[in-house]
Amino acid sequence: MRAIAAKRRDFEFLLRRRTARKSDFLRYITHELNLEELRRLRKNKAGLSKSTPSDHAGKQLVHFIFERALRKFRGDLELWLQYLDYCCSTSSHKAHSRALAQALQLFPRTAGLWIRAASYEFFEHSSPPAARVLMQRGLRLNGQESALLWTQYFKLEVLYVNKLRGRRVALGLGEGGGKGEGEGEEQEEEGEREGVKVPRLEGEDEDEAAEEEAKEEEEDDPRARSVRAVLAGAVPRVVYLSAIKARPQDLGMRLAFVETLEELGGQQQQEVEEVEEGGREGAFEPLVQEILEGIEGAFGVADAAWARARHALTTTGGGEAGPEGGEGEVVASTKKRKKDGRRNSSGSNSKKRRHSESLSSSQVDDEEEEEAWRDGLQGGARACFAALDAGLVAAADLNKKSKGEEMGKKGDLLKKMWHYHLRGLLEMLHAPASVLRTAFARGEVALGGEGGREGGVAGGLTLLPGMYLAWASLLVPASVLSSPLAEQEDEEGREEGDVKEARRVLGKAVEAHPSHARLWEARLRAEARGKGGRVGEVFAKAQRALGPTAGIDGGKEGGGNEEEEEGEARRVAVAGCWWVYLDWLMETGGEDKKCNSKDDTSSSSESDSDDDEEEVVIKQKGKKAVSPKVAKALEHALVSTRGPGRVALCRLWHRCLGRKGLQQALSYMGEGRAEERVEMTALCLDAMEGGEEEGGYTVAWFEAALTVCGKAGTEEAAALWEEYETFERGQGRHQAANNVRWRRGKATGEE
Repeated sequence: MRAIAAKRRDFEFLLRRRTARKSDFLRYITHELNLEELRRLRKNKAGLSKSTPSDHAGKQLVHFIFERALRKFRGDLELWLQYLDYCCSTSSHKAHSRALAQALQLFPRTAGLWIRAASYEFFEHSSPPAARVLMQRGLRLNGQESALLWTQYFKLEVLYVNKLRGRRVALGLGEGGGKGEGEGEEQEEEGEREGVKVPRLEGEDEDEAAEEEAKEEEEDDPRARSVRAVLAGAVPRVVYLSAIKARPQDLGMRLAFVETLEELGGQQQQEVEEVEEGGREGAFEPLVQEILEGIEGAFGVADAAWARARHALTTTGGGEAGPEGGEGEVVASTKKRKKDGRRNSSGSNSKKRRHSESLSSSQVDDEEEEEAWRDGLQGGARACFAALDAGLVAAADLNKKSKGEEMGKKGDLLKKMWHYHLRGLLEMLHAPASVLRTAFARGEVALGGEGGREGGVAGGLTLLPGMYLAWASLLVPASVLSSPLAEQEDEEGREEGDVKEARRVLGKAVEAHPSHARLWEARLRAEARGKGGRVGEVFAKAQRALGPTAGIDGGKEGGGNEEEEEGEARRVAVAGCWWVYLDWLMETGGEDKKCNSKDDTSSSSESDSDDDEEEVVIKQKGKKAVSPKVAKALEHALVSTRGPGRVALCRLWHRCLGRKGLQQALSYMGEGRAEERVEMTALCLDAMEGGEEEGGYTVAWFEAALTVCGKAGTEEAAALWEEYETFERGQGRHQAANNVRWRRGKATGEE
């Protein structure tokens, strides 16, 4: 008890000082939660079941600490969310409602809080009207900015309709527009006609006529009509119409509406009917079709075809084509076709046959496998492919009919549709590699414009960056084009793949999208693979196309709405380009590999124009020697990049040159960013494990490492500071060790 009181007293002193910190409140709360958990375990171990005041005292103290923290840091949304989570975990409903109301007053522009409040009212309090009021208030404030609020409000109304239907089915009131009571009566009448025929009694016809009149009056009742409309999905439809009026150009929101109806529309099994080809049609299918038609009217054929394909694959039953399903049948069918073809051509000239096979045998095989794969599609997979194919035909027809200024817009539509078609084969249908190769080649020809211009670059019609990367990944192993951050090492003896064809595809890609960093990285990795690579020349082109600050600012680059390369991904890709170039520079010394092909003639890059120097900057036992040219390239790379990609460059430098090479890289980096410090700290600790073999530590090493990693605030950073302090004391410099301890407290905010 004395230890508990002393610990609480220390926390209270910290909370009452002039500049209280949020971390002090959180540490106090963590201490009380651990203490409460320990008390509960000891009580259960002792076998005590009687409720005592101590069961509630710990919770009340935690609530009190949270309230004090929230009064101090009212604008901290994360702290409010932590308190709400704690209230839910302890079933403190009154405190939760009170805190949620205060949070909504402080953060009315936060859509997640409105959704959380409505969800709490709908599921915990079983109050759909209160949840509806909260969502409508949130939409009044954020309806123009937040698509998430609209989708969640739509989902709430769909859940409410399902709840009403389930209640009516449980009470035997019919389903309002589905298989109602009338069908049951008709079935009973049919049963009577098929069974024993009993003569009618006097007045029976009059009773039936009165029942029919009462039923007609009920159908004419406005209340009954409104109930049927609600059960048919009228309220979700009103929400949908309001949402598209507020956000008419938001395709993702409309697709989210369709996904919601697909997910929740089939939950009521009484409202599901079997359709052709073994599929299912949910109760909300009319609304789904209205949304899909709205997508076609607002966004065009391509987006509508993509939405219909997703809907068909989700809602239609049947065999979905996957990586395993149906592939054996495709191979067997292809082998049978080849065998029949050999029988038919047994009398032909063998020399001519060998020449033909050398030119187009692989292409013919891929086309045969594609045809067999199409024949094997069933159910939802067949409907999905049919929707994508229909969209492709419609987009091609529009492109042919376009003239003048409309040609550019229709060309963009055709490009988008091919993107959706290839993406559907990759992600939804999981087509085999042979089918994908054929589809990519056909798309390249189709987008080339009149005369089949190669790649469509001259006509302005090209594949999107993601499709080029997927195409190249079919030609070479995935590890060839992967980022260095993945740290995937190629297996020994693994097939190289068609590296030359991958270089050709990626060359077209960077010509079509010169500012896309990930495409340049993939092309550099393909050039560095195998013979005939031109890494130096391609890297010089990449530098000119991306610009000197691409790895720092990480600005967006356009490649379509779904192909924009965000800042962090762009920085990582630029660092990947530097990684490939440095690795190649250390391996070859800056000379491109020669090849016999005329198209692969290498040319020197601007960065490789310096004369070779014999001077060695770093040379360690078991490590490579590095020329000033390579060291200068590393310095340029570390200055020109930020983020996790720069950590990968330091890891490469450490792998090739050891701890002293990492020390030089750290000196180039300067003060590291927050996202770099954690990984760099782990890298420094790994480098210190081999310190004895590399000649021990120095003050320069610790200073370079802590300049980058000293403010990380992690256990690894604390271990690095302790190593530095221990090193100074081991050298007999106690004053310097005390200074290191003071610097550690200042950098990490510790007492």
